[in-house]
Amino acid sequence: MQRLRSKSIPAFEETLAAIDPLSDLVYRALERAAVKTRLFFASEKQPHDPFLAPCLMRFFTKHELRNSGIQAEEDGDATDFEGLPNNGLALFYRGHHARILKAATVKGAPWKLPGCGASSPKTDFYNQQLNIYTDGKGNMHTCFLNIIYLWDFNASFNLSGLYLGCPMAAAPYAKDVLTHWCEPVPHPAYSRTGEKSPAKTNELEADEELESLLSEHDDEAIEKA
Repeated sequence: MQRLRSKSIPAFEETLAAIDPLSDLVYRALERAAVKTRLFFASEKQPHDPFLAPCLMRFFTKHELRNSGIQAEEDGDATDFEGLPNNGLALFYRGHHARILKAATVKGAPWKLPGCGASSPKTDFYNQQLNIYTDGKGNMHTCFLNIIYLWDFNASFNLSGLYLGCPMAAAPYAKDVLTHWCEPVPHPAYSRTGEKSPAKTNELEADEELESLLSEHDDEAIEKA
């Protein structure tokens, strides 16, 4: 896999449009993953575990994206999954190398890119070292921008939101990471005109989906009994 260096950085709005509908698919996948993570702890009658929950989010998100066909080639758009440790996912989409990571909080400020630690691949990614990659059909594609989707839980352990960031310079710790931009991604249920999604609506939708999944889980348990 060859590496290149990004020369120019497009704006957030331009990038969001270029990768459409990827952001909607990632948002929906993370929402369903958060519901399934809550279901796991509810079915086990255990409190939310902050260490296990991100691992479950990674697992469920990966499968939700695959169910959406995100790893397949459509209309000439190459997409491929890349597994990451520490609860991250990565994929290539329309010339973008995207990672999905849990957001960091720095001195009370949320939605920060996590630090790179001692990871050389992550450092290269944050420094906009670009990849030439091969898709599932053996076709070569040049990646021209590295981007990061950030997610986090809210107080109810539903998905708090989704941000899209473009790293500028790597650092071992989140407080020292530099970004070109890092902005909130509009919820798929709302237009991309700057209108904010009501948190109450998202909470109700997540609770309704959790109740539905819990009901299905109980029905399956009764049938097995």
